[in-house]
Amino acid sequence: MKRSQMPLTLVLIWFGSMLYLLVGAMVFNRASWQSILLIVSSQVLQLGVILPCILVIFPRYWKRNTLPQLIGCISGLLLTFVLTRYLLEEILFVHWFGLAKNEGVSLLFFIYENIYYSFPGVFIGFIIFLLTKSYTTESHNQQLSQELRQAELALLRLQLNPHFLYNTLNYIYAMALPIPGPLAQAVMKLSKTLQYTLAKNRTELVAVSEEIKFIEDYLSLHVLRFSPTFQYKLLVKGNIEGIQLPPLLLLPFIENALKHGVTNDATAPILIDLAICESQLTFRVSNRINRHSQVESTGIGLENVERRLALLYPGRHTLSTKSEGEIFHSSLILCL
Repeated sequence: MKRSQMPLTLVLIWFGSMLYLLVGAMVFNRASWQSILLIVSSQVLQLGVILPCILVIFPRYWKRNTLPQLIGCISGLLLTFVLTRYLLEEILFVHWFGLAKNEGVSLLFFIYENIYYSFPGVFIGFIIFLLTKSYTTESHNQQLSQELRQAELALLRLQLNPHFLYNTLNYIYAMALPIPGPLAQAVMKLSKTLQYTLAKNRTELVAVSEEIKFIEDYLSLHVLRFSPTFQYKLLVKGNIEGIQLPPLLLLPFIENALKHGVTNDATAPILIDLAICESQLTFRVSNRINRHSQVESTGIGLENVERRLALLYPGRHTLSTKSEGEIFHSSLILCL
């Protein structure tokens, strides 16, 4: 049930319940019009308890850290019910319709009785809130499952071309072996990087050592392409043994630096720094900004990283980017 449909559905159920009570009171108990008025007013007030619980109180405060606010709102709602019913039945209805006052009933008993009879409205609201939340969660999971299947199909379609390219590169590498020069080496490294992306893309976690080896192969391709002007430094600190992370998570930071940074300045090389300290991984990339680059920034790479991090490391990561003069810094901190 959508949240926008909930109030209307509840009002219809409430209206049917009130009709049931009224028919029973008039047909079997031959109730007077004063009794019917009291039934209607009590049911309206009960609805005034249920709706706020469903629409505001439980959706907003049904959390572990907001329990005091939840209790306070429910207490305030019940007190409002008591005061409103007292105003209607003991003052307004007496003045307007001549209803008899409840003589001999103490104020404390009146408050207790009305809280007792209004509390089921809170319980009903809570049950409807849980049912609606469960239905919404199930619908969301079904939608995610459908999107996942579509994404898997799309990924399989996209992998047809990379597999073809990988096999073709191996064939070109075999042909290039007799030729002197860096051609065969370049084809081999490109084939290895493509093989890594195909093999590890289906794996949830890979060893950090494998990811570093992939980054080294990826950078060595650029060394072959721009040698001897390509300038970079790759630093790895700490004990990386046994540490794992999602595959290809770090590559977009390096791609961004190569795409928009200056790669031929020996005084400001692209700096790639990965450090492991206890249960924390810190990855930083710094590069001098290429002001003459003709490549427009789409932000898709880092945006995809943010989405992956939000799913894989909720509340356990810090991603930041900033420019300091001519230098652009990107930083990722993961709690492993």
